[in-house]
Amino acid sequence: MALMKVVPTKTNLLRLKRDLVFAQEGYELLDQKRQILVVELLALMDKTIATQERMEKTIAVAFDALRKALLSGGRRNLTRVAPAVNFKAEAEVHFRKVMGVSLPQVTVTTDDAAPYFSPGETSVWTEEAVARFKDTLLVIGKLAELRISLVRLSDEVRTTMRRVTAL
Repeated sequence: MALMKVVPTKTNLLRLKRDLVFAQEGYELLDQKRQILVVELLALMDKTIATQERMEKTIAVAFDALRKALLSGGRRNLTRVAPAVNFKAEAEVHFRKVMGVSLPQVTVTTDDAAPYFSPGETSVWTEEAVARFKDTLLVIGKLAELRISLVRLSDEVRTTMRRVTAL
């Protein structure tokens, strides 16, 4: 503990006592903030892991449908009908605050005008591939939200822990 050279007066004693009480209150508040952030971080980690696994499965299913579409219709046929697939995806980002940390909330919306092409030109796997890749976009948006939130929360936990340790 560092020694302070202070003149031993009653005024200095009262001031040091006030400073000590203030520092203790600050420590308690920062410790509570750290605990809340850690709980939020652990819950977010579970969601992120589950969403990551879901995304991997969704992408695997989408590429499997694309592979089947290629096998049934051929690359030339898919290349010919690909420009007909016309849907727009928009991502809206809003923010929420958790203990002063700004966390994104990503909402992905898709606007499409199905059917994209006549059913006689293609196989059912082509439509299946389009639907699966559209589902993949939604999951990727959610995963991006969770990963950014995870990084921001972990940075804030690290900063708060440094401050708690310093006090």
